[in-house]
Amino acid sequence: MTKREVGDPREHYAPMPKQGQHTPTPWQVRVTSGRYGPKNGMGQIHNGDASNPIGNVPLPDAAFIVRACNSHDALVAALRDVLDDGGNDLSPHSERVIRAALAQVDTNKE
Repeated sequence: MTKREVGDPREHYAPMPKQGQHTPTPWQVRVTSGRYGPKNGMGQIHNGDASNPIGNVPLPDAAFIVRACNSHDALVAALRDVLDDGGNDLSPHSERVIRAALAQVDTNKE
C-alpha cells in the first residue's frame, strides 16, 4: 500500500494557493480549545477551513492579523482609486505618503 492509500494526512488540508497568491479571505479567529475549555487567551487564525489553522497566538494578535488581512485588498484598492482619480485635491505630502505605502505593498508581494 502506498501512503495515499492508507490516508495521507495532507488530504485534510486546504489546497495551497498558487504561487503569488495569498490565502483567500475572509479569515477568522477561533478561540483555541483545551481539554477543559478555552486556553488562556489564545486563538487560531482560520481561512474558513477548520482543519488547517494558522497557529496558536494570543487573541489580540490573532484579531489584529485577521483585521489586517481581511481589510488589506480594500485599503489598497481605495488608495489606488484616489491616485487614479487624479489626486488633484491631494497635498504633495499626502500623495507622497500614499505612493510610498503602495510601493511597499508592491515590494512585499513575494
